[in-house]
Amino acid sequence: MPLTTRFFCGDIDVKWFPEGSVQGRNNQGYLSVLDFAEGESMPGANVLNIRQWRANLIAKRPMNGTTPLQIADALDGAGREALQSVSVLRSQTPRANVTEFRKTLVDCEALGWLALSYAEKIRAACDLGLFDLSRDADEQASALRHLADALDAWKHYAAVRDGQYVPALYGRAGYVNITELTSRVAADLEIARNWKPDTIREHVPGQNTEAGFAR
Repeated sequence: MPLTTRFFCGDIDVKWFPEGSVQGRNNQGYLSVLDFAEGESMPGANVLNIRQWRANLIAKRPMNGTTPLQIADALDGAGREALQSVSVLRSQTPRANVTEFRKTLVDCEALGWLALSYAEKIRAACDLGLFDLSRDADEQASALRHLADALDAWKHYAAVRDGQYVPALYGRAGYVNITELTSRVAADLEIARNWKPDTIREHVPGQNTEAGFAR
Protein backbone atom coordinates (compact mmCIF):
# COMPACT_ATOMS: atom_id res chain seq x y z
CA MET A 1 0.00 0.00 0.00
CA PRO A 2 2.71 2.56 0.81
CA LEU A 3 4.50 1.93 -2.50
CA THR A 4 1.33 2.32 -4.56
CA THR A 5 0.21 5.39 -2.65
CA ARG A 6 3.56 7.12 -3.10
CA PHE A 7 2.97 6.83 -6.85
CA PHE A 8 -0.75 7.70 -6.86
CA CYS A 9 -1.97 9.68 -3.90
CA GLY A 10 -5.12 10.94 -2.27
CA ASP A 11 -5.12 12.22 1.28
CA ILE A 12 -8.25 10.39 2.51
CA ASP A 13 -10.16 7.24 1.55
CA VAL A 14 -12.78 9.08 -0.48
CA LYS A 15 -10.00 10.36 -2.78
CA TRP A 16 -7.99 7.13 -2.95
CA PHE A 17 -9.02 3.70 -1.72
CA PRO A 18 -6.17 1.48 -2.94
CA GLU A 19 -7.83 -1.82 -2.01
CA GLY A 20 -10.23 -1.21 -4.90
CA SER A 21 -8.48 1.39 -7.08
CA VAL A 22 -11.41 3.70 -6.51
CA GLN A 23 -12.14 7.22 -5.36
CA GLY A 24 -15.51 8.58 -4.44
CA ARG A 25 -18.20 6.31 -3.12
CA ASN A 26 -19.80 3.01 -4.08
CA ASN A 27 -17.32 1.87 -6.76
CA GLN A 28 -18.29 4.82 -8.95
CA GLY A 29 -14.87 6.42 -9.25
CA TYR A 30 -12.73 3.56 -10.53
CA LEU A 31 -9.25 4.88 -11.27
CA SER A 32 -8.29 3.65 -14.70
CA VAL A 33 -4.95 3.34 -16.47
CA LEU A 34 -5.61 6.83 -17.86
CA ASP A 35 -6.06 8.17 -14.34
CA PHE A 36 -2.73 6.59 -13.40
CA ALA A 37 -1.08 8.22 -16.42
CA GLU A 38 -2.47 11.64 -15.40
CA GLY A 39 -2.17 11.20 -11.64
CA GLU A 40 -0.06 12.94 -9.02
CA SER A 41 2.43 11.32 -6.68
CA MET A 42 2.61 11.80 -2.92
CA PRO A 43 4.00 15.18 -1.82
CA GLY A 44 7.42 14.84 -0.26
CA ALA A 45 7.88 11.21 -1.36
CA ASN A 46 10.30 12.14 -4.19
CA VAL A 47 8.39 9.98 -6.66
CA LEU A 48 7.96 11.19 -10.23
CA ASN A 49 4.55 11.04 -11.82
CA ILE A 50 4.33 9.70 -15.36
CA ARG A 51 4.31 13.11 -17.03
CA GLN A 52 7.47 14.14 -15.17
CA TRP A 53 9.11 10.79 -15.87
CA ARG A 54 8.44 10.85 -19.62
CA ALA A 55 9.54 14.50 -19.92
CA ASN A 56 12.87 13.66 -18.30
CA LEU A 57 13.21 10.50 -20.38
CA ILE A 58 12.58 12.28 -23.67
CA ALA A 59 14.87 15.18 -22.77
CA LYS A 60 17.52 12.75 -21.45
CA ARG A 61 17.60 14.56 -18.12
CA PRO A 62 18.43 12.94 -14.76
CA MET A 63 15.35 11.56 -13.05
CA ASN A 64 16.12 13.08 -9.62
CA GLY A 65 13.56 10.89 -7.95
CA THR A 66 12.03 7.44 -7.88
CA THR A 67 10.49 6.63 -11.24
CA PRO A 68 7.11 4.97 -11.82
CA LEU A 69 8.90 1.93 -13.26
CA GLN A 70 11.00 1.62 -10.11
CA ILE A 71 7.79 1.67 -8.08
CA ALA A 72 6.37 -1.03 -10.37
CA ASP A 73 9.48 -3.18 -9.97
CA ALA A 74 9.37 -2.79 -6.17
CA LEU A 75 5.70 -3.79 -6.13
CA ASP A 76 6.41 -6.76 -8.36
CA GLY A 77 9.22 -7.93 -6.08
CA ALA A 78 7.18 -7.44 -2.91
CA GLY A 79 4.17 -9.22 -4.40
CA ARG A 80 6.16 -12.23 -5.54
CA GLU A 81 7.97 -12.44 -2.22
CA ALA A 82 4.65 -12.36 -0.36
CA LEU A 83 3.16 -15.12 -2.50
CA GLN A 84 6.25 -17.29 -2.11
CA SER A 85 6.26 -16.78 1.65
CA VAL A 86 2.58 -17.67 1.89
CA SER A 87 3.24 -20.88 -0.02
CA VAL A 88 5.96 -21.85 2.46
CA LEU A 89 3.97 -20.87 5.53
CA ARG A 90 0.91 -22.84 4.45
CA SER A 91 2.88 -26.03 4.96
CA GLN A 92 3.42 -25.12 8.61
CA THR A 93 1.05 -25.50 11.55
CA PRO A 94 1.39 -23.01 14.39
CA ARG A 95 1.14 -24.16 17.99
CA ALA A 96 -1.69 -21.71 18.71
CA ASN A 97 -4.15 -19.40 16.95
CA VAL A 98 -4.40 -21.68 13.92
CA THR A 99 -7.51 -19.96 12.54
CA GLU A 100 -5.97 -16.51 12.86
CA PHE A 101 -2.78 -17.78 11.24
CA ARG A 102 -4.66 -19.17 8.23
CA LYS A 103 -6.75 -16.03 7.80
CA THR A 104 -3.66 -13.84 7.98
CA LEU A 105 -2.08 -15.86 5.19
CA VAL A 106 -5.15 -15.20 3.04
CA ASP A 107 -4.70 -11.47 3.65
CA CYS A 108 -1.04 -11.70 2.68
CA GLU A 109 -1.85 -13.67 -0.46
CA ALA A 110 -4.53 -11.19 -1.50
CA LEU A 111 -2.18 -8.23 -1.10
CA GLY A 112 0.53 -10.10 -3.00
CA TRP A 113 -1.78 -10.40 -6.01
CA LEU A 114 -2.87 -6.77 -5.66
CA ALA A 115 0.78 -5.67 -5.71
CA LEU A 116 1.33 -7.60 -8.95
CA SER A 117 -1.79 -6.06 -10.48
CA TYR A 118 -0.68 -2.53 -9.64
CA ALA A 119 2.85 -3.19 -10.89
CA GLU A 120 1.49 -4.17 -14.30
CA LYS A 121 -0.99 -1.29 -14.38
CA ILE A 122 1.77 1.24 -13.67
CA ARG A 123 3.95 -0.29 -16.39
CA ALA A 124 1.04 -0.06 -18.81
CA ALA A 125 0.45 3.58 -17.87
CA CYS A 126 4.14 4.29 -18.57
CA ASP A 127 3.87 2.62 -21.99
CA LEU A 128 0.78 4.64 -22.81
CA GLY A 129 2.48 7.80 -21.59
CA LEU A 130 5.18 7.22 -24.22
CA PHE A 131 2.75 6.09 -26.93
CA ASP A 132 0.76 9.25 -26.26
CA LEU A 133 3.67 11.26 -27.70
CA SER A 134 5.58 8.83 -29.92
CA ARG A 135 2.67 7.08 -31.67
CA ASP A 136 4.86 3.96 -31.58
CA ALA A 137 2.53 0.97 -31.90
CA ASP A 138 5.01 -1.19 -29.98
CA GLU A 139 4.44 0.94 -26.88
CA GLN A 140 0.67 0.45 -27.17
CA ALA A 141 1.11 -3.30 -27.68
CA SER A 142 3.32 -3.47 -24.59
CA ALA A 143 0.67 -1.61 -22.58
CA LEU A 144 -1.95 -4.13 -23.64
CA ARG A 145 0.23 -7.04 -22.51
CA HIS A 146 0.81 -5.42 -19.13
CA LEU A 147 -2.90 -4.72 -18.71
CA ALA A 148 -3.78 -8.32 -19.53
CA ASP A 149 -1.37 -9.39 -16.78
CA ALA A 150 -2.84 -6.77 -14.43
CA LEU A 151 -6.31 -8.17 -15.05
CA ASP A 152 -5.16 -11.73 -14.43
CA ALA A 153 -3.55 -10.71 -11.12
CA TRP A 154 -6.69 -8.76 -10.14
CA LYS A 155 -8.85 -11.83 -10.75
CA HIS A 156 -6.63 -13.79 -8.37
CA TYR A 157 -6.80 -10.93 -5.87
CA ALA A 158 -10.59 -10.76 -6.04
CA ALA A 159 -11.01 -14.52 -5.71
CA VAL A 160 -8.71 -14.75 -2.69
CA ARG A 161 -9.95 -11.63 -0.94
CA ASP A 162 -13.64 -12.23 -1.52
CA GLY A 163 -13.23 -15.82 -0.41
CA GLN A 164 -12.66 -14.40 3.05
CA TYR A 165 -14.55 -11.08 3.04
CA VAL A 166 -17.98 -10.07 1.81
CA PRO A 167 -18.57 -6.77 -0.03
CA ALA A 168 -18.79 -4.08 2.62
CA LEU A 169 -19.83 -0.52 3.36
CA TYR A 170 -16.85 1.69 4.27
CA GLY A 171 -17.17 5.02 6.02
CA ARG A 172 -15.59 7.12 3.30
CA ALA A 173 -15.37 4.85 0.25
CA GLY A 174 -18.95 3.63 0.48
CA TYR A 175 -19.97 0.15 -0.69
CA VAL A 176 -16.98 -1.72 -2.16
CA ASN A 177 -17.27 -4.98 -4.10
CA ILE A 178 -13.87 -6.15 -5.33
CA THR A 179 -15.17 -8.94 -7.59
CA GLU A 180 -17.64 -6.55 -9.20
CA LEU A 181 -14.80 -4.16 -9.96
CA THR A 182 -13.15 -6.79 -12.18
CA SER A 183 -15.15 -5.54 -15.17
CA ARG A 184 -13.72 -2.06 -14.61
CA VAL A 185 -10.20 -3.47 -14.52
CA ALA A 186 -10.91 -5.30 -17.77
CA ALA A 187 -12.09 -2.02 -19.32
CA ASP A 188 -8.53 -0.68 -19.03
CA LEU A 189 -7.70 -2.90 -22.00
CA GLU A 190 -10.29 -1.09 -24.09
CA ILE A 191 -8.93 2.27 -22.96
CA ALA A 192 -5.47 1.23 -24.15
CA ARG A 193 -6.75 -0.33 -27.36
CA ASN A 194 -8.67 2.84 -28.30
CA TRP A 195 -6.03 5.29 -27.04
CA LYS A 196 -5.50 8.38 -29.19
CA PRO A 197 -2.19 10.26 -29.11
CA ASP A 198 -2.15 13.50 -27.08
CA THR A 199 -4.76 12.14 -24.66
CA ILE A 200 -2.85 12.86 -21.45
CA ARG A 201 -3.59 16.29 -20.01
CA GLU A 202 -0.89 18.29 -18.27
CA HIS A 203 -3.44 19.83 -15.92
CA VAL A 204 -6.42 17.74 -14.84
CA PRO A 205 -9.52 19.67 -13.70
CA GLY A 206 -10.21 19.16 -10.01
CA GLN A 207 -6.72 17.86 -9.35
CA ASN A 208 -4.73 19.76 -6.76
CA THR A 209 -1.32 19.59 -8.40
CA GLU A 210 0.28 21.96 -5.90
CA ALA A 211 -0.54 19.67 -2.99
CA GLY A 212 -0.09 16.59 -5.16
CA PHE A 213 -3.38 14.96 -4.17
CA ALA A 214 -5.67 13.31 -6.74
CA ARG A 215 -9.21 14.55 -6.30
